[in-house]
Amino acid sequence: MDEGDFRVGDVLSVACPFTVTRVEQRVTWDHVAVRWPWWEIDGDSEFAHWNGIVALGVSGSGHVAPEVEAELFRTDPPPEQLKAGDICQVGVPPTVVHVTAVDHHDPPLETAWLPHPPRP
Repeated sequence: MDEGDFRVGDVLSVACPFTVTRVEQRVTWDHVAVRWPWWEIDGDSEFAHWNGIVALGVSGSGHVAPEVEAELFRTDPPPEQLKAGDICQVGVPPTVVHVTAVDHHDPPLETAWLPHPPRP
């Protein structure tokens, strides 16, 4: 399915296999920062600089801080069992989502990681 095929109201099932990574920073009540296993740093990017770390929103007791968006990605073990330097896995368990908005970026957004989004 091409991204242009999505419409508001669509119901999708998404998943991402759990992949080994490392916790890079201390775990706080609202996020856990991990080395992102799917992108590489683009040292030639003139647009931005990225350190290879992604902060995942952490929901505590089913609640997420107002400034933290609900997160599809999860860690195994759960964030409350992790500390900086720990090895864990990150991925998305099979999850049903509802499309609430569709944005188009032509050209694709500039990024500081590889691989870059494909150009049309």
